[in-house]
Amino acid sequence: MIAALAIAGLVVAPTEAASASLTPATNLLRASSVLGPDQSLVSRDGDYRLTMGRDGNLVLFEHGKATWESGTQGHIDAFAELQRDGNFVIFAGREVLWQTTTTGLDNYLVVEDDGNVVIYDSGGKAQWSVNLPPTVQYGDSGPIVLTLQRRLSALGYWVGAPDGFFGDATQQAVWALQKASNLPRDGVVGSATWGALERGVVPVLRPASGDLIEVNLNLDLLMILRQGKLWVTLNTSTGGGYTYTDQGVTSVAITPQGIFHTYADIDGIDVDSLGTLWRPRFFYEGFAIHGDSYVPPYPVSHGCVRVSNEAIDWIWAINADPIGSEVWIYY
Repeated sequence: MIAALAIAGLVVAPTEAASASLTPATNLLRASSVLGPDQSLVSRDGDYRLTMGRDGNLVLFEHGKATWESGTQGHIDAFAELQRDGNFVIFAGREVLWQTTTTGLDNYLVVEDDGNVVIYDSGGKAQWSVNLPPTVQYGDSGPIVLTLQRRLSALGYWVGAPDGFFGDATQQAVWALQKASNLPRDGVVGSATWGALERGVVPVLRPASGDLIEVNLNLDLLMILRQGKLWVTLNTSTGGGYTYTDQGVTSVAITPQGIFHTYADIDGIDVDSLGTLWRPRFFYEGFAIHGDSYVPPYPVSHGCVRVSNEAIDWIWAINADPIGSEVWIYY
């Protein structure tokens, strides 16, 4: 009889073939323990299995059918660790692929008999779980969408007035969250995006004080700060990097970097040779933060900072970008 194998405090039972994948004989992962490639935690009733795939994806199965995943596939031999500080992290070498951002000494992770995976603190209080709402996307409606909108709004992702309908404003907010979370920008709210919401992911700001606007060109996000704190985050589309010719002059579609100030605005449509700007607020030469009916989750503008028409109307309505406002644009 082959003896059981202990890995970082986790009891692992051998399979029939000693070299085959190893499966922990428990539904519990304690602090400082690792779930390695092809290892699983199994609910007490055997119906659910949380498996660290050899492809780097952590997947929850119900009778062999995947019901949740971390979305980290493509990283051979990645592993998951419940760290001593309470954070559950998937690593590829030293690179962090995914994490719960939970804290607390002596946290433990459990695969429950109802199919939920929960991280509890030492006092038995749930800190994180994968028992999240179903997938929703553009065009959907109902209480789940309303929950989504309220959670987005609570983190500062602008959705307008939550109404339970997944329209353009909600899609813009979802794209912004996905950008901040380094997730695929598909606008679909599945397990990974719900997880980012539950973890409270927001974009990292450059240190600042006072009221200003930051535009991160790397993430393509516009952040409005109040007293140096993040207040509102908007999806934006900035300079697309392509070459274009306007009135005989060839230029590259690049958004200028630097510290600028809003110096002029037009309360209506501004039409020039490059197109139409809705309610633009100019910060440098002809470059403006303005509304547009087409604001995808990637750069396409000639150099302006596009936001949705709804978002620019809101900015005007509450005077969120008054003349003289500081505008930081950076990578």
